[in-house]
Order: sequence, then structure tokens, then C-alpha cells
Amino acid sequence: MTDNNFPRPEDDELLYLNGLAADTGEPLLDPVSYKSLTDRILEVYSPEQRQDDIKSVDGLRSTFRFFDDYELDDPKQAGWGLLVHADEEAEMKERLGKLIEHRNGRILTYNGEPARLWKEKNKADAVNPDKFPYYVLIAGSPTKIPFELQFSLDVLQSVGRIDFDKAGDYESYAESVVRSETEPESNLNSEVLFFAAEHDYATFKSSQELVFPLLEKLPETKSLPPDIKLPSLIGDEATKQGLMTALEGDDSGKTPAILFSATHGVGLANTDPDQAKLQGSIVCQDYKFPLTPDNRTGFISGFDVEDGFRLPGGVYFCFACFGAGSRARSDFVKYLPAKKNRDRMRNMQSVDDLVSYLPKALLTYPGQEALAIVGHVDPAWAYSFESPVTRERRIFPFGKALARMLSGKPIGFALNVFNQKYTDYSTDLLSLTEDRNVDIDERGLIDLADLWICRNDAQNYIVVGDPAARLRINGSSESATKERVIRSFDF
Repeated sequence: MTDNNFPRPEDDELLYLNGLAADTGEPLLDPVSYKSLTDRILEVYSPEQRQDDIKSVDGLRSTFRFFDDYELDDPKQAGWGLLVHADEEAEMKERLGKLIEHRNGRILTYNGEPARLWKEKNKADAVNPDKFPYYVLIAGSPTKIPFELQFSLDVLQSVGRIDFDKAGDYESYAESVVRSETEPESNLNSEVLFFAAEHDYATFKSSQELVFPLLEKLPETKSLPPDIKLPSLIGDEATKQGLMTALEGDDSGKTPAILFSATHGVGLANTDPDQAKLQGSIVCQDYKFPLTPDNRTGFISGFDVEDGFRLPGGVYFCFACFGAGSRARSDFVKYLPAKKNRDRMRNMQSVDDLVSYLPKALLTYPGQEALAIVGHVDPAWAYSFESPVTRERRIFPFGKALARMLSGKPIGFALNVFNQKYTDYSTDLLSLTEDRNVDIDERGLIDLADLWICRNDAQNYIVVGDPAARLRINGSSESATKERVIRSFDF
């Protein structure tokens, strides 16, 4: 394991980002102090934005009570819809016809309306599958159907997105989802492979405070496969070749059901012609900068799917900056205290909203398509999984999501625990910022910055893939990968 002689936040209360620059290997942003971030939030958080947030949270308080009225973990009861831009309706219906038929789904169309107006018009502002499907698959680029609508829908519904560069990839992915749910045998074993590099304080923290607790506490309940295994590659073991080898499969040819990684993600300048292909690439322990399409030592990118980085029928949960996509207007830019950091983040925003190349490649590799990828479409912060005040670990959303997926729940349903945390954080944040004239003490400074980071972090997770898809795990595995002993824990 890597030497853990990293700077500690208890010495200097700082917030760290899980991302590195592709050209230099330097951190995407300098660490941010709680006080400077809090001051900036209070300065920029406009009354108009606060009123919009109040309306949204008030609406959530009233609509969440409907959750128990429906079997939301059953797509047949909860409903499934394909959301497409009106200009692409005919072609998307043709490309995804097999999946639409399999789901007995309905078609939803978007034509550029503001998110709230579209939701009200389509009865999507409450959890009521009789009026609006609970599972929504967006098909198309975020330049056509924006991330903002996806975020807004995903608070109450279970939402995923597919955005492919080739028309035929939509059909191939649809066929792979149907095949995974209808074929008698699955190629998945009962493994969750954990991968965590340790380069600096940010990644050491995600390794020690996120990955290790999950390894210790992921439950062995009756709902999970009885032979569940948790192989791991951590610190010095978290090399690119080690990861590629671990994904090759066991003696029977079965591969891990889930890959969970906690690493840095790569950020590129929006002037770099390779940004769309390399943004969000995963930084392994043995990385060597700079990263280019032809020089990828120690990096996992979409180009590496061709070389063996695949998860056929499986799910990839990626904790890293830009792991799932990148936005043209990041939520974080205007709130960063230092102009230097604002300029850096603005430079890393993509010209247009985009889904990262790695998820696209994983979902479309012929005959070995992954089921879904879960990741960020903005920076990932190291403090989303541990309280800076109490030092209590906040791994519940991660553990609950993994446990639900392993027990065969739909991926979108498994992830709704993050949507619920987004609402919880939003409510507390609004309470703290209600009276601008009240002085905020040192504890309040940390609370406010922490809530702001956690709220935006919870929002920025998306599912790339069909949110109604489920893992199908058959049989046992005799994987040669190093295993850790786990104990029963109730999430």
C-alpha cells in the first residue's frame, strides 16, 4: 500500500477534489478552505436561486409520501418510458424498438422546454406511475435533452441515459439488455471488484474512508448471492494491468458483476481536441503523464475497451471526476472562492455537455456490452463520504446501492438513495442560508460548505444505461484475485 504521509484536513480545514490534469498530472484544483467556500456561497447564492430551490424542496416533501403506494422496484408495475427529442422520435423508436417492446414502454418527447414546465406538462412532478413512468431512459445527446432536465427528473424518478456516436450502437445496446434479462444463463459471477489508487490525500481518503468500509460492511444477507466475493486492488496493487487481469474472468469464464473504483478522473482543457475522448479517464496507480490517445500508460479510457477493459452484462460504479460525463456549465465554477480555481474549472468545462467516451465504449463493445455505468458529470469531492465535523463515515448511499443491485433490484431504483440524500442535503442547506444577516459560527461554516458539496455531488451522479436493467448473477466463482474477509452488516 502507498505511504499515507499526506496532508491532513485536521491541520488545515481544506476540501480536496478527485481529479488530475491530463497534461501535467497536477490536481485539477487547489484545495479549498471551508471558510472561503462558505463566504463565496453566501455571496453568490442569489435570492432568486434560493426561492427556486425552496419551491423544488417543498414539492419533494409533498411527493415523497407517494413512494410506498407503488412497487417501484418492479418496472412492470412502475412503468417505463423512452424520452427522446421530438426531432429524433422516429429514428430512436426504430433503433430501440426491441427494448421498448420488452419494457412495454411509452414514448416521451422533449422539444426544448424548461425542465419545470416540461415536468408539469407531462405529470412528472410527482411519483405516480399511473400518469408518468417511474423508469425513464433518455436516448440522445445532452445537447438535445440537457443534463438539467435529467437531474430534475431523477430526484423523483429513476433516470438513465444512452448517447452513442453510431446509430447501430443503440440497437446493439437494446438487444444486449433484452438478452441479459431473457437468456437462461448469466455470464456474471458473484463478485464486486473494488479498485482504489492512492496517489495523494484525496485518493488516500477515498480508499480508506470509502472503499475499505464498504469492503468491511457490505452485507451478506439472504437477498444477496450466498457466495458473494469482494476481491480488491488497492494502493500499489491498483495498476492498469492488474485491473485488466481481474476483469478477464474466472476458470468458468464468468466475470465480475460490479466494478467499483475510487480514483482520480482526468480533466482536459476544452481547447484540447482529445477532450471528448479522454475526459474522465481513470487514473491507475502506475500512471505516467501526459495522457494522450497514444500514450495511456496507467490510464483506463474508452480506447482500452478494445484492449480488454470490459464488463459484459455488468455494472461499473465509478467514483472520479467526469467519470460519466462533462458539462458546459459546471455547478461549481461560480462558487469557487479563488479566481485561479474558477478559471481552471471554466477551462475544463466541455464546449457542449457530453457523455464520456469510456461509458459509451463499455456499453457498445460488440457481444460484451456492459449493462450500465454510474458516475459523475462534474468534479467528485473527497468529502462526500465522510463528515468533516464528526468524522462519521457517510457510506450508506454507496452500500445501499450496491446491495440493491446485487439483490437484483433495477439499477435506477438502487441509485434512488442518492436522490433522497440530495433532497435531505438541500433542505438542510436552505435552513442554514435562510437568514443572511445571521453570523455563521465556525461549525456553521463547515456545515454550510459540507452540505453544499454533498448536495451537488449527490445530484451529479447519473446512470449511463437503462435504469430498469437488473444484474443477473448465476453460480459461484473461484476467482484467483485476492479476497478480503467481510462481516455481516445491515445497511
